[in-house]
Amino acid sequence: MDSEIKIKSSLKIIKGSFFFIPFINLLFLLFLFFVVTSSFIQFSAIRVDLPDITGQSEYVTRHVVTIDANNLFYLNNVKLSKSELTSKLEEISSNAETKGITIRADKNITYETLADVISLAQQLNLNVNLAVSPIDQNVNQIQFENQ
Repeated sequence: MDSEIKIKSSLKIIKGSFFFIPFINLLFLLFLFFVVTSSFIQFSAIRVDLPDITGQSEYVTRHVVTIDANNLFYLNNVKLSKSELTSKLEEISSNAETKGITIRADKNITYETLADVISLAQQLNLNVNLAVSPIDQNVNQIQFENQ
């Protein structure tokens, strides 16, 4: 005996519009995820004219030593004397998580001031990054052509 059991469903297929709200929620969550996990460029309120270079520059470290045109020292926008800067850099070097600093030095400071800070960082085994401003290569070409 070949018997088939036919089951009738009481469910009805409702044809309607496509629901966009779950997709909007998904896009919003993805946007938040990328915003939160992306690295942000640090901006400082201290006015410093950085030297120009060709290429790209990035901030990678959390600790930024700024030297302004008056040879004043700042660590993460906090003004410090040279001895205070030395003790703060010693604290940073003892922290196993962060072993680097970024130096934002005005292009008009003395070379000796910059060399002192770099030397101090090397003595403390800190990695040093120099912050610079990239220059537009088209501007350079125009300047060279006019000379």
